[in-house]
Amino acid sequence: MSTVPSETIRLAVTTGSVRLGYRESLRLAIRGRLKLLLVASNLDGERARRLEEVARLSGVPLVKLSYSSRELGSICELRHPVSVVGVRDPGVSDILRLTGNEQQ
Repeated sequence: MSTVPSETIRLAVTTGSVRLGYRESLRLAIRGRLKLLLVASNLDGERARRLEEVARLSGVPLVKLSYSSRELGSICELRHPVSVVGVRDPGVSDILRLTGNEQQ
């Protein structure tokens, strides 16, 4: 599990283009429209396996975070849990470099 700083995730959410949630992120990953997938530590097994498979087949890097979905929701400044963050554009964040996925 990766320890991407919460400030970096928050900066990507506020200045970039991200999609929140499993379904929306899965849909965009299938179409190859994401640069990165961030996954909460407590995403259930079947959904995590499906997301990993789609990410592998579509060439989208996937990072398993050490944050739970509640913590990830809080980082995204929401009052509800967020299990997956799909990054379309990192904005001024250096999240792609920090995770080792520098293709922009």
